[in-house]
Amino acid sequence: MGQAEVDGSNELSMMAPSLNTTALMASDLGRLPYGLVIHNGDISYARGFVTQWDVFYDQIEGIATRVPWMTSPGNHERDYPFSGDRFDSVFDSGGECGVPYEKRTGMPHPAEGQQWYSFDYGPIHFLEMSTEQPFAPGTPQFRFISEDLAGVDRAVTPWLVVGAHRPFYVSSSYSGPKDSDLTVSKDLRDALEDLFVEHQVDTVWTGHHHSYQRTCPVYKSKCVESGGSGGYAAPVYLVAGHAGANLCAFGDRQEYMMAMHREWGYMRITANRTDMEISVIRDSDGTEMDHISLRKPITQEPAPSRVTKHTQGLAKKISASTS
Repeated sequence: MGQAEVDGSNELSMMAPSLNTTALMASDLGRLPYGLVIHNGDISYARGFVTQWDVFYDQIEGIATRVPWMTSPGNHERDYPFSGDRFDSVFDSGGECGVPYEKRTGMPHPAEGQQWYSFDYGPIHFLEMSTEQPFAPGTPQFRFISEDLAGVDRAVTPWLVVGAHRPFYVSSSYSGPKDSDLTVSKDLRDALEDLFVEHQVDTVWTGHHHSYQRTCPVYKSKCVESGGSGGYAAPVYLVAGHAGANLCAFGDRQEYMMAMHREWGYMRITANRTDMEISVIRDSDGTEMDHISLRKPITQEPAPSRVTKHTQGLAKKISASTS
């Protein structure tokens, strides 16, 4: 998102399709009571050109002045050699090293430079992590994730959603280097997949690969059934990196991948205590390219817990956009 002027002026590497995304999202606000936006990485694509942040905020002003715009960092905000990211050889942020991102977005990070956090909204507990910073066991981020997941009060927030930039499961042709799609996705699964299943994360929303993809409830690259009880199976992983940047090529289609689309768009999410509906909207005509219904049994054993002051109401609507 971000690289497209509302007034039609030109710029280097313009990503005009993102204008359709924000126009549709703004139109949604006029008729649907959305509560917030989740934007997982590659926020403005400024990459060292500070004016691009102003362009981005101009583009989203009609939305972000009405509802919170919650973010996690992507490679184009954070990554630069020897800046503390996971790679040390990637120049994707153009020297920003996550500093403009942190100062301009104002997310509730636990400390400066630790670009991860969590919050409750309606019936959902959101954990927003940074895939650009170390997340392996023993790191500060892993400890935060582990403690946060263990502390979710499922009696207060029945749904548990993880947001991140890089995907855990992805169909991509990019493999090999340390920062490649398939390498990082394996790193993420090795570090966190067991933890997500242990604490019954419902769904994981990511971006980075410029496409839309959806898995079945999946664990260790295998689809998992709930046994017919309607109980928990495993997280459903979504790649929603199709908000306006140039679309990416797919790799092989694995058995766990239920939907794959190379079209621009965004997601609308509605949730109450027992149902979550995810509609994936096409930018081209506003129609639905995919739909997911997640449901919880009437009686669910609550996980051990924590109540936070951020819980608001029982039913909220959310728009999710990543690029």
